[in-house]
Amino acid sequence: MNLMKHPTIVCACALAFALLAASPGANADFPVVDILNLKQAITRLQELRTMYAQGQAQLQQVQLQYDLAARMAEQIPNLPARYRAAFAVWAPITGPDTFGNASAWIAAENSGGTAEAAQGYLAASTPLSDYSAASFNELPPEAQARLKAEYATMDMGDATQVSAINTVGEIRAHSEALQAQLNQLDADSFSEDPAMNTTAALLNKINASDDLILHSLQDTNRLMVTLAEEAILARKSQRDMEAGATDANIAYRTQFPTVMTGVTQNMTQDLQNFSFTTNGN
Repeated sequence: MNLMKHPTIVCACALAFALLAASPGANADFPVVDILNLKQAITRLQELRTMYAQGQAQLQQVQLQYDLAARMAEQIPNLPARYRAAFAVWAPITGPDTFGNASAWIAAENSGGTAEAAQGYLAASTPLSDYSAASFNELPPEAQARLKAEYATMDMGDATQVSAINTVGEIRAHSEALQAQLNQLDADSFSEDPAMNTTAALLNKINASDDLILHSLQDTNRLMVTLAEEAILARKSQRDMEAGATDANIAYRTQFPTVMTGVTQNMTQDLQNFSFTTNGN
């Protein structure tokens, strides 16, 4: 029997020895016991018992923490087969170039560049002729204002189209490098290597994925801005046509009665002056 596990028995034995030592005839058969030292030993034994109980509690706590950490470190079995998926990949645009004026546009759609986009767009578009100053000055003010608006619509349309070609080209040009980074992040995310699954590694992968998402959102915003610009330009073109139709309607309503009055007056006068004769003259 291990007496260390039964401090009550130990204390009882120590008390018995103390009583025997205090009796008159005890010294003949038993050694002398120092009561003070015995008391200190009992106190120390109680302290050791308390420390042992605390150590057991701490050991149990550490065991629970270890079991939790081991459980948290377990990976999902066959992770790539469960979640890995294929996505569409950007591909360069290709097309025929019948008269040799489309290749520059196609190249700008694949690589971007403002100058390249402008060159390709102008090469494949119908050119806008200049309106001579002399012919422009001969127009009435209303016609001049309408012509200025029409030219402004076409100028802004050209600028918007060049910007859109450049945006699409830059995104497509960077798509290959972006796809390589996504593939690497995909491989690191599904890796079973312990070095790739530490807390620091997981945080690094999360930061990398957030960074890629931000850049993708930036490209998406650029495309959305391009669509918004085209929608604004389309609305302006529609508004110009509506304004022209409104001006024509106003001119008709204000000028037609006057014109028709003059026509009818002259027609009445001509009819009054006109007469039929029977002699052939």
